[in-house]
Amino acid sequence: MKFLSDVKEFIKKYWFIILIAIISFARIHIVNKLPMVALPKEGSDDGLMVSLAKNIIEGKWLGTFESNTLVKGAGYPIFLAIVKSLNLSYLFTINVLYVLACIYFIYAIKDDVKSKILKIIIFVVMIFNPISYAELSFQRIYRNFNTVFQAIFIFSAMYIVWKNKTKGLKSMILHILIAAINMVFLWHSKEDSIWILPFMIVITSLMLVVAIFNHFSKTKKLERKEFESGKRALAHVAFVFKLFMVAMPIWVLVFSTFTIKSLNEKYYGMYIEKDTAVGSVCTALYSVKAKENYPRVDNPREEIYRVYEVSETLNSIRDSLEISLDNWSMYSSDPEKKQVENGWFGWAVKSAMSLSGNYDDPKELKEFCDKICDEIYAALDSGELEREENILISGQPP
Repeated sequence: MKFLSDVKEFIKKYWFIILIAIISFARIHIVNKLPMVALPKEGSDDGLMVSLAKNIIEGKWLGTFESNTLVKGAGYPIFLAIVKSLNLSYLFTINVLYVLACIYFIYAIKDDVKSKILKIIIFVVMIFNPISYAELSFQRIYRNFNTVFQAIFIFSAMYIVWKNKTKGLKSMILHILIAAINMVFLWHSKEDSIWILPFMIVITSLMLVVAIFNHFSKTKKLERKEFESGKRALAHVAFVFKLFMVAMPIWVLVFSTFTIKSLNEKYYGMYIEKDTAVGSVCTALYSVKAKENYPRVDNPREEIYRVYEVSETLNSIRDSLEISLDNWSMYSSDPEKKQVENGWFGWAVKSAMSLSGNYDDPKELKEFCDKICDEIYAALDSGELEREENILISGQPP
């Protein structure tokens, strides 16, 4: 009877943790039975990520330079390489990481949401959110799902750090480290991850301001005797270290970017994070005002024909570009019109560059693309081409 009594007492005392554990294991068990959706022929997505990860494992960095080598960030291939090197199941790993992120979020709000029942409800909603096990996110070997749990980790960690801002570094260090690691992988995995940067800069700046204010408030109260004994000097050293650690997510991100650029310079001769040469050509083409209007098409074929006339360099790959535009137009909502929609236009230009043999050397590629841009902008400045003012794309002013 005493045993049963002890069990009941244990359950009564720890029912919340036990329920969280049961829900977590249920999620892991159910979702882990889902099959992996392998798309090896997706040379720009799934297949590319696996290929880059394989090269990393083999010590070749991202492999031979070609049209897709630097088109996407190295964060996700590095993550895949780590999972493979540890001999872990991919779906099981990201399944567990998502569950841990959800548990971490509940821990972050534990003092803000008093009701344990409400916290359980929030946890269940997060754990069984359909996006967290959907075919096109979770089951694919692709970067989209990782950004979900990485974002949860980052926001949860920085919220905990903010709540402990007046306490010692010991209460923050683990959470700062969690934020920094996830920040690095998020930033280097998705091109649109720039949305996280304003949040990180603002909250880090506020943390630094609070730390500075608290430090000087405390040191002013130290007596002269304590100053002479070295306690004040020691406090200043600890303060500088705290500032350094609080800013960790930012400086670790800067360091990781420097490292990736340095590796790309070593292997490809270009100090860059990603291949932006073709992107600059797309930006220049988007700057030209079109005379024909199609849904989701800002670079209709008639516009490209006019650009051929002012850009001798672009005209030199005309045959390759026309073939590429024909191929990519098949993915448009109305393939019969032979127009390439905005979502595929960059890939069409990149494919044309590859088809014409301009991806053999990264430096020559950049020079080739710069020449096209110079010719297009010169034609825009001279009035040979009309400039499109109302565009909102990467690389253009709003």
